[in-house]
Amino acid sequence: ERFKAVQAEVLTSFGCSEETIATVTDESAEEVKQHAEDVRKMMKEALGGVQPMLPGIEIPPELSEDRVLEVYSEMQTLKIEKAKKLSIQTRGRQFSKEELASAIALLSQASEQDVLAKYRGSLGEPEVFLSAVALYGQSKDFQLKLLKLDATHRKQMVEAFKEAK
Repeated sequence: ERFKAVQAEVLTSFGCSEETIATVTDESAEEVKQHAEDVRKMMKEALGGVQPMLPGIEIPPELSEDRVLEVYSEMQTLKIEKAKKLSIQTRGRQFSKEELASAIALLSQASEQDVLAKYRGSLGEPEVFLSAVALYGQSKDFQLKLLKLDATHRKQMVEAFKEAK
C-alpha cells in the first residue's frame, strides 16, 4: 500500500503513467543501462584522480591533440595576463595564502570560460573540450606535454605576482 502511494507520487512528479513505464522497450532499457554504466565509469575515473570523459560526447576531428594543446596554452596565457593585472591593481597589498589561492582559482576559471566561449562555434560546448583533454590524457605523450605546459605556467604565475611588488 505504502509502496504504491510512493510509486504514484514519483510517477506524477515526472509526469509519467504506469502505462508509459510499462512500454519501455528493450532498446531503451539497454540505453538506460549503458548510460548508467557510463556514469559509473565516469565516477570511478573522477574518484581515482583521472579526468573523466563524459558519456556520449563525440570529439570532432578538428579537435586534435595539437589543437587541444593550443587551446589549453591559450587558457594559460590568459590566466597569466589576468594575474598580472590583478597583481598591478593590488600592488602593495598583503594577501593570505587562502585569499591568493581563491583569487587565482577565480581568474583561472574565468580565463577557461573566456577561451572556451571564444571557440564554442568551432569546438562545441566546453564539455567537448574537457572530454577531449580526458581522452587524449590517456596517452603518456600527451600527459608529458601537459606537464611541461603546466610547469612553465606555474613559473610564469609566480613571476606575475613577483613583478608587481
